[in-house]
Amino acid sequence: MQLMNDGFSAPRLTATQRRVFDELLAVGAARPTAPPGLADELRQTIADGVADLAPAWPDGPLYLTKGSIASVLACEGRYLAEQEGPPAGATPPPVAAGIVTHRAIQLAHTHPGRPVEEYVRAAALGAAGENAEFAALWDDGIAAQSDVLAGAVSRVTAFLDSWPPLDAAWSPRFEESLAARAGLIRLHARPDLILGRPRPDGRRTMLLVDLKSGRLREEHHQEAQLYALVCTLRHGLPPWRSAVFSLADGEWTDPRVSPDSLAAAARRVVAAARAAVQLKTESRPAALSPGEWCRRCPRSPACPAAAPGGGPRPAPSAEGPPRPPVPARQPFPEAAPDARDDPYALPDPATPQAARGAG
Repeated sequence: MQLMNDGFSAPRLTATQRRVFDELLAVGAARPTAPPGLADELRQTIADGVADLAPAWPDGPLYLTKGSIASVLACEGRYLAEQEGPPAGATPPPVAAGIVTHRAIQLAHTHPGRPVEEYVRAAALGAAGENAEFAALWDDGIAAQSDVLAGAVSRVTAFLDSWPPLDAAWSPRFEESLAARAGLIRLHARPDLILGRPRPDGRRTMLLVDLKSGRLREEHHQEAQLYALVCTLRHGLPPWRSAVFSLADGEWTDPRVSPDSLAAAARRVVAAARAAVQLKTESRPAALSPGEWCRRCPRSPACPAAAPGGGPRPAPSAEGPPRPPVPARQPFPEAAPDARDDPYALPDPATPQAARGAG
């Protein structure tokens, strides 16, 4: 197999890349196995938790995403406001820079060796040709374009300087959609980066990563665990790790995925689904909860509860009888490294095994 970036080898990594290589990717380390039936248990937990909502929601599945779950559990008023759709107009420059960043990182992988500015400009032109709101911003003139390009160049550079080159043996995928059904719920997730693939021997090798331009917050760990839950339901096997990575400081959330963390994510889905159905069917009024999210809420100027700076995050509200918790499991057992060629286990590109490739 041809290695990326002119025969890349581990000793050529910068100190920051080496830290990600060793501590987050843990290339060459043993991968744990998953107990059989875990995905089915999680799916049943969600289905049972919302089964009594079926009469109130008879017309097909309830679609939930990372954003809708976080929104309804933070402030139900903001959730309802967002259900009305995004405000009309051009894409805000920070959002546009994020769109460009993700595409440019993909281009840097598929077409290595070119200047960052070339990736960013190609990604921006592609977005302008595909998205009317992005095009409206892009057509606003060179000042708006400069804000988008400069922001994206900074973020893409931060990624390339922080991450080792992504070897083809790791099966990297960018913004791959994951979807799974559990009872009347249909979950959707789209991590920025996925490495590894499901293994038929039950070994957990997949790594899910979402990229953020700013500092990490508590809810980012919950987002990463939701990605892990959707991946588990989709493939029948949990990922090895799932994390949110900050391009600002090179830190990441706790990447460990366990039966308990997946069960907690499933309970959050149930709480969000119950609240969403109750609000959409107008069976109760929305609870207004101030917080930092008020700054991004379209109803904030007229909201009686809005408070700049926000207050403590409220506990999720979900009416109805309490749901039994998922029984605690023992940690996933560790598996011994496989000496055979393995395209899914993130082999070290510096080793002869990686040089031979997957086949």
